[in-house]
Amino acid sequence: VALVALASGVAIGLIAAPTAGPQPRDIWSELPAEVPHGWTNVQCPAGEIFRNAMWSAGCPPADPADAHEAAAFRLITAMAYRTYQSWRTWCGEAELRPPAGRPYGFPSFVAHTVSLLNLFDGLQLTRCRGLVDPLRDVLLAQLATSRTAPPLEWWEESFLPAAAAAFSCGFRGLAPPQEGQLLPADIRDVFGQSELVQRVWRLVQGYLQSTQKQREQP
Repeated sequence: VALVALASGVAIGLIAAPTAGPQPRDIWSELPAEVPHGWTNVQCPAGEIFRNAMWSAGCPPADPADAHEAAAFRLITAMAYRTYQSWRTWCGEAELRPPAGRPYGFPSFVAHTVSLLNLFDGLQLTRCRGLVDPLRDVLLAQLATSRTAPPLEWWEESFLPAAAAAFSCGFRGLAPPQEGQLLPADIRDVFGQSELVQRVWRLVQGYLQSTQKQREQP
């Protein structure tokens, strides 16, 4: 479903050519540019309900290329999380007790992810051509070794760095935390020294700091 939604959104954007006559108001152009590290968006418009720094930091990037990178990374890593847990069985969104349901299979995960990478690259959703190739190679090489889900070390040391790099065309490089920047406690101490942490945070902060996530844990 997420893949279909991503492809549908891309298709609509590609065919929506500018037309003559009055154009919709561009609220982004009327706002002062405040660019947090790792993002290319301007300050989000703050409503009366969510007028706080968390809302401003969590809004999606105005640059569609950045938004595409974040969406693809979240989809792939969400699938990876369940694929790693090969001892758990599922039916749709529901976790079941074995033997009911079935686990997320590693071969299926690789096939789905490689197809998504090919789509991402083919539709030119990034300005950096070939950036997804190393992630594709990592997945296919591991599948050639074993069809079972790899151990945690592979996910942390091989998969995650490759996935973060694959969607880091908009990454601006390692930088110290900004004054007043909101960071989770588990990455706060290492944020300024880890390029991997900053790459991943750029791609997931829009979700973790979103109003939707805040409603889950009020």
